[in-house]
Amino acid sequence: MDSTAANNVLNVFYASSKVYLPMAYTSICSLFENVSTKLNIFFLYTDIEELQLQELKKNVEQKGHCINFIEGNCIFKKLEEKGVPTYHGSYMNLVKVYVATVTQVKFDRVLWIDCDTIVTGDIKFFFDINLDDKPIAMCCDTMRPEYKKSVGVKKSEPYYNSGIVLFNMKEWNAAKCEQRVEDYLKNKKSNFVLAEQDLFNVVLKREIFKLPCKCNYITPMIMHDYKQICRVYNMNEDNFYTEEQYEEAKNNPLIVHYAGDGYGRPWLRTSTHPYKDIFCNYMRGNNIFGFDFWNKKIPLHYRVQRWAKEKLTYNLFTGISWGINWCISVALTVKNHK
Repeated sequence: MDSTAANNVLNVFYASSKVYLPMAYTSICSLFENVSTKLNIFFLYTDIEELQLQELKKNVEQKGHCINFIEGNCIFKKLEEKGVPTYHGSYMNLVKVYVATVTQVKFDRVLWIDCDTIVTGDIKFFFDINLDDKPIAMCCDTMRPEYKKSVGVKKSEPYYNSGIVLFNMKEWNAAKCEQRVEDYLKNKKSNFVLAEQDLFNVVLKREIFKLPCKCNYITPMIMHDYKQICRVYNMNEDNFYTEEQYEEAKNNPLIVHYAGDGYGRPWLRTSTHPYKDIFCNYMRGNNIFGFDFWNKKIPLHYRVQRWAKEKLTYNLFTGISWGINWCISVALTVKNHK
């Protein structure tokens, strides 16, 4: 068991810009409702006003938890001085690589939670699970073999999603994971399409502990049943999950991650996401930052996919979804080779 859990404090990390602050706070509020232990939250931010930070601090502390603010630009300047290349002109998508440095941790585990999430179960699970001395733990993603090959992951190997990352700090530091990823960034490849997610899959692929599917329940899993997901993404129980594990996630997700635009993100007016209502309920009950829904359109190919699921037969939808995701995979692969 993690010593932080034994001391009744769980260390959680969020990162957000001003634009996504309402989503981040919504996720944090869902965390409050589903945790039985005190939280120590690390919150890395960019371009968020001081009054907003103070409002966030006040509300977190009123719930009996602690929040530590980390100004992103201070960290980014240090990375620039070290010669770390940016990702599309920014360091924000590389912050996960530097969680140990940013937090200067003196505890065993830190749980990173992306801000486009809703927590639906007690995260103490993450601090009790046996990680088999692995430095990092993640859930499998839905990724086709064309893209996996382009980043150096074999078809037969799992590909992991970095929206939820559990850092096992003692092993992370002992294995010099941060330095190894940074060396790869500097000396081999820095322009991966999916930033730190690809880096973790390439540099640490044999050191990643596979978390249960329910720990990061992403939109493609919501849209497809087990047979469909395996066919559409060319996966099986060896490089993904068993059907039993998949069904456990569907029936009892621990964290819903709105990654993937098949239904539209829940903060879009046109979203039909099955978990939109739970997001809206948390948002409306905790709307301290004046959030309003976005009018941004869902991409055409995802609208086609959603229409096919609603209007066509099971087999026709499966075929169309396969074609759409094959095209997406090829497009990402081409970008990765540039």
